[in-house]
Amino acid sequence: MKEFRSPQSGWKMGDLQNFLKVLYSGANTRLTLEQLAIKANRWADLAEKLFLRNEHSKMQQAVVMTCSWTFAVASGLNHSFDVHEELLSRFPGVCPYCGSCPCKGAECKASLSTSRIAKDQLPELSHSARYGDVNAVQDMFGMIYPSNQLEKSIRKIAEETGELLEALMHLAIGGDNGLSRIREEVCDVFAQAFAVANLSAFRLIEVFGRTFANGCPSCREFPCNKCQPGFISVDVRSMTVASPPKS
Repeated sequence: MKEFRSPQSGWKMGDLQNFLKVLYSGANTRLTLEQLAIKANRWADLAEKLFLRNEHSKMQQAVVMTCSWTFAVASGLNHSFDVHEELLSRFPGVCPYCGSCPCKGAECKASLSTSRIAKDQLPELSHSARYGDVNAVQDMFGMIYPSNQLEKSIRKIAEETGELLEALMHLAIGGDNGLSRIREEVCDVFAQAFAVANLSAFRLIEVFGRTFANGCPSCREFPCNKCQPGFISVDVRSMTVASPPKS
């Protein structure tokens, strides 16, 4: 059995991605990428419902589960990628649309690509997040988007996971720029998750730590080796093991 360490403060995005990859090394291979994205989308939908019911602590856990399944998509691709590096490439300390920090908000226009921003012109904030932990990345998003609205960001998580599923389906039929779009959608899911965490005043890594304190939240094993496909979940209504939320 592999040595177990639950997610904790000081971990980087790569640490989280590797932890989940090892935890579900067998279980996730029994699901298609589209099925993984559907799981992420269901948890995102549940997060919005919990928010509307003012069950904010349970909403936090649903957001973490959304991120967990999104990590699974990134790690499950034939050309798997480092979510941390991709996230900082898409959001290099500035809004990728207006090129500003903070974002210009209502005046933000998709007129400036981050690829046009010279590396030596990136703000110091980006470098802090690049070499820092999950909290540093969360703080970066808080500075880029200080005017985000919680209800809108909650809704956007569900929209972004839906767009991730569409991108995967597009790739499956041989669509152009499929991998590039998938990378963008994965990053957008995490951007909205960090927005919700900042606006709700909780640390994403701390909720990850509570959710995965005993390994898989369903079978409590590390690696997960007892769960059947689709049953890697946790019931946020009672904080006990259960089947995943139904669509």
